Amino acid sequence: MSDDIKHGVSRGPSGSGADENGIDIASLSFEQALTELESIVRKLEQGTIELDQAVGAYERGVALKRHCEAKLAEARMKVERISLGPDGSVGTAPFDAT
Repeated sequence: MSDDIKHGVSRGPSGSGADENGIDIASLSFEQALTELESIVRKLEQGTIELDQAVGAYERGVALKRHCEAKLAEARMKVERISLGPDGSVGTAPFDAT
């Protein structure tokens, strides 16, 4: 089994994670990737695609999920919270989810 299949990465003809239309996952925004992922899930749930296509769709879905997670993590790292200092000054501090 190839590393791509073990890790759920769908590789298009160019080997870049592109779909049949040549769209590379890395070039997608979070919203575009999420929309495509939702579409794949619907198709898989409906069972309207052939097995080979379902396997490919599942692999691309896994790669899209990872892309979305990475985009969310990236956004989280950029978020800062506004803090009020003891002297009343306003500043920013890194986001802390705790």
